[in-house]
Amino acid sequence: MLDEYAEVKIEAVTPGAELEGVVYDQWVTISSGGVRLELFDQDCICPESLVGTTRRVKIGLLPTRIVPSRIEATSMKGNTFIAHVIPRNGGDVASLIDVLGIHMRLMTDREQKPGSFLEIRGRLDLLDIEGVKSEGWRNAPSNH
Repeated sequence: MLDEYAEVKIEAVTPGAELEGVVYDQWVTISSGGVRLELFDQDCICPESLVGTTRRVKIGLLPTRIVPSRIEATSMKGNTFIAHVIPRNGGDVASLIDVLGIHMRLMTDREQKPGSFLEIRGRLDLLDIEGVKSEGWRNAPSNH
């Protein structure tokens, strides 16, 4: 059964924005099948303790540009991805796409034609890690 999770190895966690000792976002490096990706983790849901482990994660591709691709094979170069739109059952408007064998959610409200190939420029976001409760700054107790 297809789902929105991909099994990946968590390679590294790198802090992003920090203020007064509090990290507000981070970058998570993952790998699968010889492919390495950098995911933006705006909620710090990936604790450093997961580095070196294999987990099921939900990845979102937040596009800044989407155009039909003339190439019918998935690939990536920098922040540009050639993705295959995976046919899905159900009424979810968001498209499930495949990039080099890794499933991810295309974060747009525009429907995409199942089976088509798209050239997408955008940022990869870490949306969820199966079975992990967020330890990020949004869940920290407030002093205000």
